[in-house]
Amino acid sequence: MTQKELLLQETLYQFGIKRTSKIYNVIFAAVMKVIDDPDMLYLVSKRLYMDLAKEMHSSYASVEISLRRSANQAWATNPDYLRKITRLDLETKPETREFIDFLAIYIERSCINDKMAVSV
Repeated sequence: MTQKELLLQETLYQFGIKRTSKIYNVIFAAVMKVIDDPDMLYLVSKRLYMDLAKEMHSSYASVEISLRRSANQAWATNPDYLRKITRLDLETKPETREFIDFLAIYIERSCINDKMAVSV
């Protein structure tokens, strides 16, 4: 696993989303796709959900439900950690697209900070 993948796995665990959960693979893949191509966030329904459904041999609806459940679970399980990683004073559960974006930004920012610390 790459550094980004390990950090994402650890972050998802903080929200109670473990590899044994049905939603784990979907949110993991979604965040990694957005890290690779941030423009996916502009076409979540038409591009991200469809690509994930095809890759996972699943339906668009199943992908959408899994991603929504992951955002709901994260908020219900550990909203303080979500506030910490986003550096925002969130009052309500983020939308699914926002949750994916928050995770992608956190993973990228953390990996950049780690590289900068090593190079100093």
